[in-house]
Amino acid sequence: MDRQTQTPCGLCLGVIRWIMDYCGPRGKAHRCEWHQDIQHLQDSARSCPLCFSIWDLSLSEKYSMATSLLAGATLSSPPQLLLEVVNAKKTEGISWAVLHTTMNVKQLGLEYVCVDTIGISSQPARKDFEHPKFWRFGKANEQRTLSEDRIATLKEWLQNCESNHKICHPAAKQYPTRMLDVKVDEPLRIVARNQIQQNKHPIRYATLSHCWGHQVPIKTTTKTKSLFEESLSEDLLPRTFRDAVNITRSLGIRYLWIDSLCIIQDDQEDWQAEAVKMRDIYLGSTINIAASDALDNTQGVFLEDNDVMDSVTESSLDASDRAAIEGPGPRVFVYQQQDQQQGQLLSTMIRFQARTPRKLQGSAHLSTRGWVLQEELLSHRIVHCMKAEIHWQCRCLYKTQAGETFEDLELLSDDRNLKLAPSRRKERIWHEWIENYSTRDFTFPADRIAAMAGITSHYQQMTGYSPLLGLWRESFAGDLLWLRIGPAKESGMANIPSWTWLSCNAPIFFDYWTLSMQDLESKEDHVLLSTCNITWTGLAMASRVQSTSLVIRGPLKDLRFRIAPESGSNPPYFHLEGEELDSSSPMPWSCAGQFDDATVSRDGFDTYTCLLVRSRFQEKSKFHRDTFLILEPVSSSSHETPTSHPSFRRIGIGSIRGKESAFLLAEEKELELY
Repeated sequence: MDRQTQTPCGLCLGVIRWIMDYCGPRGKAHRCEWHQDIQHLQDSARSCPLCFSIWDLSLSEKYSMATSLLAGATLSSPPQLLLEVVNAKKTEGISWAVLHTTMNVKQLGLEYVCVDTIGISSQPARKDFEHPKFWRFGKANEQRTLSEDRIATLKEWLQNCESNHKICHPAAKQYPTRMLDVKVDEPLRIVARNQIQQNKHPIRYATLSHCWGHQVPIKTTTKTKSLFEESLSEDLLPRTFRDAVNITRSLGIRYLWIDSLCIIQDDQEDWQAEAVKMRDIYLGSTINIAASDALDNTQGVFLEDNDVMDSVTESSLDASDRAAIEGPGPRVFVYQQQDQQQGQLLSTMIRFQARTPRKLQGSAHLSTRGWVLQEELLSHRIVHCMKAEIHWQCRCLYKTQAGETFEDLELLSDDRNLKLAPSRRKERIWHEWIENYSTRDFTFPADRIAAMAGITSHYQQMTGYSPLLGLWRESFAGDLLWLRIGPAKESGMANIPSWTWLSCNAPIFFDYWTLSMQDLESKEDHVLLSTCNITWTGLAMASRVQSTSLVIRGPLKDLRFRIAPESGSNPPYFHLEGEELDSSSPMPWSCAGQFDDATVSRDGFDTYTCLLVRSRFQEKSKFHRDTFLILEPVSSSSHETPTSHPSFRRIGIGSIRGKESAFLLAEEKELELY
């Protein structure tokens, strides 16, 4: 079947027409008349190119996930479907929208939601009409090479931003210690900050975000430093570095900062000094070049030209064209139809992309790396260089080479921050950063502290707060409420206390059991921070932790419970000893929680010392929720210095919901946490 020139089904045509005709406020959701279940969608996908794209690129994976949970059983009825159009808009004559496709698997009691992007170009079918060239050729100008085309697009974006976006201008207070001088027609060389002649204009430099991979890139060491200061042959550079040099030169920028070349890699003192300067380095750069899809430095910033998708025409496709169109990237198809209102033949081109641009960028290989988060958060401008296209991100806009543009607030449209009460936003920003950070990978887990030095410094500048190993003195109680939500990996760090999320190398979430993110319930924190001391072997945040001491005060109570494996939830429910369970309820337990170490077996009822951290009460429901830390005593023989306080370490977190607080008879105590 030639899906590329086939007219969509009547239901999909209705969706397309609604998007093209919409002229209301952005963000509004519209439920469309569409296929009622998976069976109808699969039948339609045999002839409808949009149904086929939605099924093949998006829903089929979710359907496979659902059927795998049936353990060999079959679905009693086809999963129900619901299609909503969200955030429909027009940008430079192109209609764009986000499609929310919900699949309800009643047999499992689960819903799966796919969030995808559709672009629509519709014009009279005349000889002189043109659909977007990038959709057709993968380039804005088919005569250019891929690199030439992308650099030309990037130059246009950068010039527009520098001319029109004042808030995107970098705020360089201190330039990097060293940079790579990439002046055209001169040898590359490493130059020190004091060698750069400054005038009244700020120094413009680019930074490179890249994945080292298993192959160690060329690097500056104590032995090579003097050689590289004389000259550095481009032939020695891996492809990603050469691409970055070419891009920087093409943008008219003289200097480029690359970590492996601008930090002396075998000098611990220099490495630590530079690690704590990451905030200034990325805040001060003119643009950050992100090699988003490259697995290592040999693959380059851009793909080779033969990796571009073949041009899309209204003629029949040969086998190679179909392979390009029906691959994992965006699907593009075109059809002609008579416009009943204007009485003319229209040519309509559809571009369907699984997921949204921000989700695509967030799932790129580079965005899975721990060191890169601070580079993404701190840079004023980033070009995300991915296989299918490049994306531009600055403080004002996010835009794609395909032509979709988001304004700054739209970037956060699926973000919890917009729904937060103002009193919660400051705290939630940090929590959201760390939730993201905790999912990322490190070649060396011991780098997990140093790699967040930049965002720690930045948040400190934003708030005036005092950092405490990933927590903050001024929001300490809320910062204690981290929950492990996935399997843990090796910590890789010594002397990390149990109270910080850094002790648990796993995905985490903060304040999991909140009743509302909009301050609809009263909240009371019960933990007071008395003293906290952290000693480092070198520079704070860039060296190893030598020792810590933490004394807090709060309500303690012994609770006896076991994990309720029959709940099948993550995090699991806890069965409190003596609790009368309501067998008619699907979730009869009042307590839920998670132990920090999943490898420790905790079968059967046991008694745990619990520290109440935060209580909530919602007037409407009359329910209390107490969130507490699960503690374990620490023997006095393990103390480096004598202490007069009872000593514990954290082993988990839990939350109890009820008509009254579970900690009414708790004893207020001062304790030391290790």
